[in-house]
Amino acid sequence: MKVDVSLPNTKLDYLTYDTNLKLQVGDLVSVPLRNKIQNGIVVQTGTQRDVGYLKPVKELVAAAFISPALL
Repeated sequence: MKVDVSLPNTKLDYLTYDTNLKLQVGDLVSVPLRNKIQNGIVVQTGTQRDVGYLKPVKELVAAAFISPALL
């Protein structure tokens, strides 16, 4: 499954990652960004965008970290 993750301090609105985890909008996850691991918020699940190689989500840090209504 592909998920879009919003990351702080980046110029992009979100980046797309691959995962086998059952993630929901609002979950806090750890993802690779360049040469380090950074936390971000899942803003969309099941993305249909056609992106080449996708890096995997490393781990779920906190489920339902922020409510979808606040996003």
